[in-house]
This record gives sequence, structure tokens and C-alpha cells, in this order.
Amino acid sequence: MHAPSEPRGSPSFPRLSVVLPVFRAEGFIRRSLDDLLAWLTRTGVSFELILVDDRSPDGTAAAIQQLQSQRPGAIRLLQNERNVGKGASVRKGMLAAEGQFRITMDCDLPYGLDTVGQMLRMLESGADVVIASRVHPESSYVINPRMFSKLVTRHWVSRLGNRIIRIVVPEVYDTQAGLKGFSREAAIHIFSRQRLNRFSYDPEVLRIAQVAGFRIVEIPVVFRYESELTTVEFASDSFRMIRDLIRIKIWEKTGKWDRPGSS
Repeated sequence: MHAPSEPRGSPSFPRLSVVLPVFRAEGFIRRSLDDLLAWLTRTGVSFELILVDDRSPDGTAAAIQQLQSQRPGAIRLLQNERNVGKGASVRKGMLAAEGQFRITMDCDLPYGLDTVGQMLRMLESGADVVIASRVHPESSYVINPRMFSKLVTRHWVSRLGNRIIRIVVPEVYDTQAGLKGFSREAAIHIFSRQRLNRFSYDPEVLRIAQVAGFRIVEIPVVFRYESELTTVEFASDSFRMIRDLIRIKIWEKTGKWDRPGSS
């Protein structure tokens, strides 16, 4: 069912593609890219770094282009024609990637980069999909003191939300962490079918993987908890999530994912 991998160590393709969706990241993107490029270089793995700008209204694209000029060949910048959402940006980057293994992460790097190395090793060992899990028993949090007052409430609300999501995506305990890795075969199969454009793309991606029979592995992560949605954003996003979960269930039942680009 799955397309064959490129030969191990093929000179025509990078070993690893890293895809970063970016939006309003002018204030920190330079620091993130410096840290990420330094880490990737230390690994000794052949890689490509793909950034997909979701039409940021600030100077995000200009900051990336400046770094591109200083580090020629190190970064590919793709830009959406209009603001369409994180899910659409990740899909664009994953389908443009050429790596045998493809990892997407949030551009502010809230997860320890050593976890990326662990994720790559799991993919190399045969996992089709590897996802960071903030609720894994071995995960740990680095919490900004400003977030103490929100921690307990948001934790229980998120756990309730995850119970609802597991009705559609069973046996996955953290669908929303912004660090996920895929084999080449899994990435092409999943993202050529994935349709949701905004943050609820995560459960769709994972449910497509489950329906296709891909093996999903959850791994622990060190998570920096430094910011949170406003109450209004949280409520509106929760409503959209419920609506999109219903869509995912309908699309699965009606075979919308049977072929690439189905609509």
C-alpha cells in the first residue's frame, strides 16, 4: 500500500526535512533559526529547513529573507498567497519537502531539540508517525511564572478536550503538541489527503494515519509553557474543534480520504 522509500543515504535527497509554519514571528524567528540550524549542523545528518510563512502582517518574511542571504542554501522560504492557517502551512511544507523523514515543529521551539533527535531515531527504526506527548509520564514542563494561575484550569480543560478528541482519534493522548514526525511514505499519503487548514488539522492528520494503518508512537517531551490563548480565542477554537471533529468523522465514513486531493 505504501510507496517505497528512497534508498538509505541517497545523495539525491536529504535525510531529514524540518518544516516550520510561521506567523507573526518577527520578534523571535532569528533566534529560533540560529538555534535550530546550529543543532541540525551538529547532528551531521543531511537536512533541509523549510519555512512556510502564512502571510504574516509584520516583518517575519523580511527577517527570514535576511537570514537566507547570510546563510545561502540553508533555508527554503515558502509563502502562502493569503492567510490560510497552520494546517495549510504544514501541508504545503510537507508536500514540498524531499527528505526521507519529515518533522514539523512550532517556530518558537517550545520543545527541547533533543526530542527531535529522538524522534528521528524512532522514524529510522521503523515508526511511521512519531508525535510529542505533553501528557506522557516522562514528559516535563518548564513553566513561566506568569502561567501559574492558568495552569490548573487549562490543564483540566485540555484533558476534557482530549477525551472528546479521542472519540474520533482513539488511543492518542496528545494530538495537539506542535512537534510531529513522519516517514516519507506516511507524509505523502497523509498530507495529500489532509484538508483542514487551521489548528484542528492535527486530529485529522492522525486519524488519516490510523485509517491507513500507519504506526503512531508517542514520546515524552520537555515543554516550555510560556504563553496561552486568551479566553475568547480558547472558547472560539474549542467550538471550531468540535465542528471539525464532526467533519473528520463524516469524511472517514464517506471515504473522502480514499484518494489524494479528494474533496
